[in-house]
Amino acid sequence: MKPFDIDLESYSIRLTSDQEEVPGAFTCTSNGLVVVTQQNQPIVVDANDEVPLFFGVKGKMLTGKAYSVNESIRERPLIDFGNLIERLRLSKDEIEVYLGPSLTFSHIEQADEVLARVIKLGYNLAAKGTSGKHYLDHQLLVCLQMRKLGIPMEHIHMSSYDTYDTAALKSALRGDNEKNRFVAVLR
Repeated sequence: MKPFDIDLESYSIRLTSDQEEVPGAFTCTSNGLVVVTQQNQPIVVDANDEVPLFFGVKGKMLTGKAYSVNESIRERPLIDFGNLIERLRLSKDEIEVYLGPSLTFSHIEQADEVLARVIKLGYNLAAKGTSGKHYLDHQLLVCLQMRKLGIPMEHIHMSSYDTYDTAALKSALRGDNEKNRFVAVLR
């Protein structure tokens, strides 16, 4: 099993406590990320077709957030986690990043001008399908932003599950209103 491939029978863990009130947690005010620093504390990310991202250093800290395509195009993951690395003085060689199930490339159609902007930022992730429509690889866009921060590729783990094509996962594109709940625990 890959580091972030989920067991589809048990992915929907429910927590009742608000992350803001968890002992050993603090909010990074520059970006609103809740960061846990005590062992066995969870971080919960609710996502539908967004990319759920977990970011941590084993035994030290863990955080997570879901990013929409528009947030990723505006480089929010790069900005949020760049600020966090600086604030907490994290070693990039110790950081592990997990990108959870989300929409895959073939479901994310984008306008020419949006793809031009993404390419101008240095992310060559756009492609033209045989239909003539243009597509963007959202999960890979977030991955490349983590690489831009200096996180080694072997520390970035990407799920192969597509929220649209995997019946056990919820997808707004399929009309599901509920979100998937993803949980990571600091160990």
